[in-house]
Amino acid sequence: MTSDILPLAADFPESSESAWEALVTKALNGADLEKRLVKKSADGLTIRPLYTGKNARALPRPPEAARLVERPQPWDVAASHAHPDLEQTNKAILEDLSGGVSAITLALGPALGSARDLETTLKGVHLPMAGVNLDGASPDQAGWLLDLFSNAGAPEEVRGNLGLDPLGAWARQGGSPKDADATLSACGQIAARAKSFAHVTTFVADERWVHEAGGTNVQGLAAQLSTAVSYLRRLAADGFTVTEAARQIQFTSVTDSDLYAAVAKLRALKILWTRIIEASDGNAKDGPIVLTAQTSRRALTRRDPYVNILRGCAGGFAAALGGASAITVLPFTEALGYPTARARRVARNTQVLLAEESSLGRVDDPAAGSYAFEDLTRQTAESAWATFQAIEAEGGLLAALQSGSLAAQVAEAKEKLLRAVATRKEPLTGTSEFPHLAEAALDIEPFAPTVSPAPEAPFPAFEAFRLAEPFEACRDKSDAYMKQTGHRPRVLLWPLGTPADDTPRITFARNFFEALGIEALIPEGDPEAAAPESRLAILCSSDALYKEKAAQAAKAAKAKGIQYLYLAGAPGELKDTLTAAGVDDFIFMGCDLLKVAQKAYAELGDAP
Repeated sequence: MTSDILPLAADFPESSESAWEALVTKALNGADLEKRLVKKSADGLTIRPLYTGKNARALPRPPEAARLVERPQPWDVAASHAHPDLEQTNKAILEDLSGGVSAITLALGPALGSARDLETTLKGVHLPMAGVNLDGASPDQAGWLLDLFSNAGAPEEVRGNLGLDPLGAWARQGGSPKDADATLSACGQIAARAKSFAHVTTFVADERWVHEAGGTNVQGLAAQLSTAVSYLRRLAADGFTVTEAARQIQFTSVTDSDLYAAVAKLRALKILWTRIIEASDGNAKDGPIVLTAQTSRRALTRRDPYVNILRGCAGGFAAALGGASAITVLPFTEALGYPTARARRVARNTQVLLAEESSLGRVDDPAAGSYAFEDLTRQTAESAWATFQAIEAEGGLLAALQSGSLAAQVAEAKEKLLRAVATRKEPLTGTSEFPHLAEAALDIEPFAPTVSPAPEAPFPAFEAFRLAEPFEACRDKSDAYMKQTGHRPRVLLWPLGTPADDTPRITFARNFFEALGIEALIPEGDPEAAAPESRLAILCSSDALYKEKAAQAAKAAKAKGIQYLYLAGAPGELKDTLTAAGVDDFIFMGCDLLKVAQKAYAELGDAP
């Protein structure tokens, strides 16, 4: 920034990017800056360590300009409810509304079996004051909500979404009815009824089924756009203008702790949807995008669930910066079952803090002008547009689902993501990093199992999962072992030198194994003199002491009865020598924890 823009800068010498690069290259001892510091996202987008004006190439602005705004509420604080006991759900809804929630989402599925069920669920809710949304609704359920809206007041006084997303439902189920067009036609009839309501949308273009199955931001965004275009075409065929049809579509995106990527995705969505509407001869200004966001479910953990509060806060923060009109922060117990009153309270108060104390809603598009956000928005938009065009070239989203092409792309992304989690390139605090083996379990009512009807025209399903599941499976094995023996599986830490030599790798090894549910023990005194307390042991020390003592210690450990021996650290040129001496495996930064776990639990076998 030059001194004429910021007068205070006149007191300092101007710096250049080339000068910065020279200093960084010197700090890297001549290593290539591009290879060391420039990263690639899961979508292949370039993430640079420094952004300047040359990175912010011109791109279309989102519909909203960056400006200070005054409004009673920056976004709708939304809460989702799924408990099949409708009276209990009604009580929870009223608690949420009295605690700061301004919109509710009903994800009740088959539990919502009649119009009377919906009335029971919403008893005491003043509809003109609270937005009501359905999630995964059938045309019948959408019609019941429209009836309630019709009886609640003037059409312009109610707001909500009817939750129709047959394409998303078919993707999750792995198939569609043989007469898919009949289902879409029934949804179109609901949209025709909803047309008279100024603030009610019918369809949902949902990213969640892609994200929760392991898809990338670009894949999710492209699927959203193709979903929206499919509904746009259906409504146009039913006599809607493009502008009228666009008003009937709500977008639901996912935000997580990757702040820059999440904000760029939401901003890119606004740009691309505007481009689609204008290319279809519609008026984007008369039909502004309705963009809602939900924090990531796949990022939630069952172990140390309190960390989920931080994940929810980060996702809510990203959604606010990205300009979502409604935000749902998932309760921190969501991975365990139906949320408690405390978990729902924390979720809604997280948003209240973001909105009222942080004032995040006082500026539209606050990321505008940031070189990093602008560059990532451009890259995301360009990549998503190319993926969207490929889906459309195949015949649209339904055709891509039926062929399995999109499912194959998402499966590949999931495999890479799981590999990153297993090697802790994608760390999970409280699960794969800094685990707490002695944590007390929370008493949470588990979700009731849901049964989806078998599709008549099957294709590959997009099955939801959470990143922490493989590590949680290890912890479950540990719990079962403890129930059988009275103690957890153990690995004996075998130091070779002084605390100064050994502590860094002792700390690494303890964190490594406890993430797998295996308790790390340090023997008192000389490990060779102590009775083995485990079939597993790990040598921990410095590289220098490994050269001097590791081979001898390995032989002593095996002589002591250790059946499987690890060494903490990459072996380098010592690998053959140490393996010959009795070291069975090596653990180090970047190795696959889950492969180590599989072998360790196989070696432990039945409890001794």
